Amino acid sequence: MSAIGAAGMNLGFFYGATLAGVFGSLVLYGVSILQTFMYYLSYPDDSAPKKLLVAIVFLLVTVHSVVACACVWNYLVQYFGDIANITVIHPVLLVPVVITNIVGPLVQSYFVWRIRCCASSIHVENV
Repeated sequence: MSAIGAAGMNLGFFYGATLAGVFGSLVLYGVSILQTFMYYLSYPDDSAPKKLLVAIVFLLVTVHSVVACACVWNYLVQYFGDIANITVIHPVLLVPVVITNIVGPLVQSYFVWRIRCCASSIHVENV
């Protein structure tokens, strides 16, 4: 069954992949909720900066998920049937992009720091 809009246009071609991507994103968001919960239960003695990093990343991922749902709502529900709206990029659509560009380097910087800490403790002898 195809999603035919009010003007007889198949919206599945435009927003089917976006909707599927948001559904997949929400499944992974559920996984991140579980991981965050398990982290705070399993590592209560971790330092405050690590706990703060986990909280900030979780907060940003939460905002990302909410805004992604709002974007899909905007196109598929609020302006359903408005064919001119398909070509418009709403400002709320840029928020997930910005959040992704914040979370990515933040987490990767932490990984680089951890690798550096682990690598500095390994002593390799010259052959």
